[in-house]
Amino acid sequence: MLRAATVFLTALIGSVTGCGRAPILASGPIDLSERPTTVRFVQPMLSYGPTWEFCFEFDLPGGSHQAATIHATLVTPSGSRAQIHTQALDRRGESTVCQIGQTATVQPEAAGVVYESLELYSDVALRLRGIRGGSRS
Repeated sequence: MLRAATVFLTALIGSVTGCGRAPILASGPIDLSERPTTVRFVQPMLSYGPTWEFCFEFDLPGGSHQAATIHATLVTPSGSRAQIHTQALDRRGESTVCQIGQTATVQPEAAGVVYESLELYSDVALRLRGIRGGSRS
């Protein structure tokens, strides 16, 4: 009985730890340039507030060093736009870098908005393997 409880607890901890990874927003390849590219989300994303995290996954590890050159704007189904102002970069390994930033709207009305895509451009040409992330409360 004790062994079964230990196995269950270990499996539960493992599954909770695995849930910590951000959901997939879009799969690639996604080519970025100075020209804006619209990337549709796998499913619409609900905003929990003005803070967002986008984890850019790169095929080539060297590409991740250019993550600061990526500019992002959220787009609603009706076409309304919310530009992300990057506050921080968080390197998560050699080929993943997360941008954490806020929309211009920091009031409570930033919560509850649904976004269906992300418009991206980069100051340098980049190729992404995919994008993970979402709204942070």
